[in-house]
Amino acid sequence: MMSQGTVNVDDFGAKGDGSDDREAFKKAWNEACSKGAILVVPNRIYRLKPITFSGPCQPNTAFMLYGTIEAWPQMSAYEEDKLHWIVFDSVSNFKVDGGGTFNGNGKKWWQNSCKYSNNNLAVTFYDCKNLRVKNLSIGSLGADKSEAEVSNVIVNRATLTGTTNGVRIKTWQLNFPQSSSLD
Repeated sequence: MMSQGTVNVDDFGAKGDGSDDREAFKKAWNEACSKGAILVVPNRIYRLKPITFSGPCQPNTAFMLYGTIEAWPQMSAYEEDKLHWIVFDSVSNFKVDGGGTFNGNGKKWWQNSCKYSNNNLAVTFYDCKNLRVKNLSIGSLGADKSEAEVSNVIVNRATLTGTTNGVRIKTWQLNFPQSSSLD
């Protein structure tokens, strides 16, 4: 990727203090998208209520996540029929990188999913061409012999390029006792 400008969410008011940083992220996204810049999320924990990052954007717009973006913990922030947390819509030649984490607080949602018509929180990519992510992973599920359900994973009309594993669901391997052989 060519050298280009950066837009830091902190410069738009993101605090990473447990409050909703959605407005700062929207402003930073609009700036990065309009300039074809790299939106930078520093190495801190930011909480967001549902948000849509919409294009079309200028070429080479990127999302560099070094920290963690955490889903807003109160379910009342989400519409019952559309449990979309983060949506990337209509962006082309778009790169998500940085090694950070989108933390959807899955356990809380799995435990309460029956209250929400068996829907779970989603990070959604719509109409994204040449979406470059190293890994789009959901996991790790089944630790300590626990049960977990994955549903409503949406990657719609998107082309993933340059990925190591594409889209994957990571699970813990069950360790079965080894049987002894009879000689």
